[in-house]
Amino acid sequence: GRPSTNASPDWAALAARDEALRAYTKHYSVGAPAAEEDDEADPSCAVVVSQTTTTAKRRRLCRTATKSSAMTPVTTTVGVDWRRPGAREAAARACLRYDFGLAWEPPSSSQPQEYLVPVVPNRLAYLVWVHDLCARAANNKKARDANRPRRRLRGIDVGTGASCVYALLGARCFGWRFIATDTDAAAADRARSTLARNAEPVRRLVRVATTSAETPPLTAAVRAGFRLSRDGDDEDDEEDDEDASSS
Repeated sequence: GRPSTNASPDWAALAARDEALRAYTKHYSVGAPAAEEDDEADPSCAVVVSQTTTTAKRRRLCRTATKSSAMTPVTTTVGVDWRRPGAREAAARACLRYDFGLAWEPPSSSQPQEYLVPVVPNRLAYLVWVHDLCARAANNKKARDANRPRRRLRGIDVGTGASCVYALLGARCFGWRFIATDTDAAAADRARSTLARNAEPVRRLVRVATTSAETPPLTAAVRAGFRLSRDGDDEDDEEDDEDASSS
C-alpha cells in the first residue's frame, strides 16, 4: 500500500536493530518541569533541550514555555547526532534496510566520498507525492479509458547518482519500472552495483544506463530505455499480478 510519510523514522527502533546506527544516536530531553521563578537563571526548563542547545536558545525556549499554562513532564527520546561524520550514511543504510528491505552500502573509507548520501524520508515523501498526483490523474481518466489495459507506471530518474535511491524506492514501494541514468560513469557503475545487491523483484523493475552529457537529459534517458528494451533487457509493461511492492 501507500507508504506513510506522516512520521519521521523511529530512530530508537532502528538503532536497536542496527549496531552501526546505534553508535550515532543520542538522547534528547522533551518536555519541561514546572516553570522556575527565574527562567533566565534556569535554562533547564526549556521545552526541547539537547546536549548541543546553546544557553541563549535554552533561555528563549524557557520564556516561551513559561507562557503555557500546562507543562508536560520531561521525557527522553532517541535521535541521531547528525553532526558526526558517518551519521547520515548509517541512518540511510538502516532506514533502507529495515523499513524497506533494500540493500545500500555507503562508500568505504578508501573510496571517493563525493557522492550524496540519500535522505530517505525526503526521497520517499517526493515519491508519495508523485504517486498521489498520478492517482488523481488516473481517476480523472477512468470513464474515458475504462476499456484500456492497465499499464505499469514508468519513471525516469535523471542523475540517479550512486545511490539510485528514487528508482529503488519507487520499485519497492509502488512496483514502478524505472530507467535511472547518469552521465558520471563511476556513479552509474555504483548504482548498478547497488541494484545487484537487491532482491530480484526490485532488480527486474530498474535499469541503469550511462548517458552522454552532450545529449538533453530526457532525450538521453528515453533513448537508453528504448535501447535496453530492444536488447531484451526489459519486460512486457502490462500490469501483472505480482510486483515488488507485494514482495
